[in-house]
Amino acid sequence: MKTKSIEILDPASGLFVSLTSGGSGAIMLGEDVVAAAPIPAGGLDPLVDGAPLELETEHGELAVSIASTGEPISFDGELTGHREASLVETRGRLVHRGEEVELDCKGVLHRIGEDSPEPAGVTRDATIILADGGLICVASAAAGLDVDHGDEETIAAITHPGG
Repeated sequence: MKTKSIEILDPASGLFVSLTSGGSGAIMLGEDVVAAAPIPAGGLDPLVDGAPLELETEHGELAVSIASTGEPISFDGELTGHREASLVETRGRLVHRGEEVELDCKGVLHRIGEDSPEPAGVTRDATIILADGGLICVASAAAGLDVDHGDEETIAAITHPGG
């Protein structure tokens, strides 16, 4: 499995982090964009359970540790490939313009199978963290760009705290 993306949300501070391998990355604090940059393909591969996430920004840094809180959701599809989503605890700090924000919040780490197909068309993903610590994940994919929604493969899974 290789890391596809991570999202971290801290409602107390307004921090939102979204990083996608081969896509884009953004760190926001409330309405302020702290950092935004492309993430190279494979750029998140070192990010696994237990690994630190450390990013330098123009005006500071983000440093958090990541730990899974239970069994990941795991599901498979012909077009979507093998996927996993894990609820993670993130602890650390954000330093922005000289101010330090302590973080103790949740996030979701998404991983895909090594042999999962490269997206050839449209892909959509949504993951919801439930109040009890469970996750709902939905993923869809289509073979081309000009397809009806009914032609997309859609898979979903739900988990409860602890698996």
